[in-house]
Amino acid sequence: PFSGDGEHSILYAIVNQPPVPVRDLRADIPVEAERIILKCLDKKPDRRYASADQLLADLLKLKTAWEKGKADSAGAQRAEKPRETERRLATVLSGEIMSPSAVLKGMEPEEAALAMNRCFDLLSSIVKKYGGRINRMSGNSFMAAFGVPQAIEDAPKKAVNTAIELRNALASFNRDEGLPLPLEIRFGINTGTVIVGARGSDQEYSVLGEAADLASQLCGLSEKNGVTVGLSTYRHTSGDFEYEALRPAALKGKAEPVAAFRLVSSRGKPYRAHPGG
Repeated sequence: PFSGDGEHSILYAIVNQPPVPVRDLRADIPVEAERIILKCLDKKPDRRYASADQLLADLLKLKTAWEKGKADSAGAQRAEKPRETERRLATVLSGEIMSPSAVLKGMEPEEAALAMNRCFDLLSSIVKKYGGRINRMSGNSFMAAFGVPQAIEDAPKKAVNTAIELRNALASFNRDEGLPLPLEIRFGINTGTVIVGARGSDQEYSVLGEAADLASQLCGLSEKNGVTVGLSTYRHTSGDFEYEALRPAALKGKAEPVAAFRLVSSRGKPYRAHPGG
């Protein structure tokens, strides 16, 4: 259930990222079985089973329920219950730390995992500072949304400011950590309609749809430490930041080439509240 760009990224994922809920992989798994599995894999020790006896007791209860057919009934009821989703306007920031395995090569696995942990803690804090919400981390990449689940003012501008500050903060992080090679990052930002909804046992928000997919593909167009934005984000922020128009890109799932713009500005644009706001 964990993936990444090499050994160190996978170790980071095992230590920090929640596992995929079992019923997202197989809807016929009983609800109680999913609860037991997620409790065993919980990242916080105080939420896991305190002893093997407690785990065994829950497994025996599950076995009894299964034999009586109750577990099958509960699983069917949950499968039939729809999950609430809605369409919202949001700005999605897709980021990728490039080739972390090469940078962390030669470090002890535990040391490398801790370094990546500190890096992602830093990135998360900056995203939160600008009102964004990280909704996906996978290996050496992440995705953050601005404007969901709560709408925020100037979401496109805040997403671009986030990318600039993340890039600058990573440069400082590299110096402070004394890494053998600097970690480098790239971004894609896109504004559009997304599908959002709660998923999994923790009711975390997922952000899906064409706008989110385009942000990921724009990230793939960026050079190291670069930021590439889509047309809608450009229109919302061109008065605040300097851009260079790129050649329209042929992207997966798009019948026509897509307009893309490279961020030239190296400093963020301060946010000022509107008079009387």
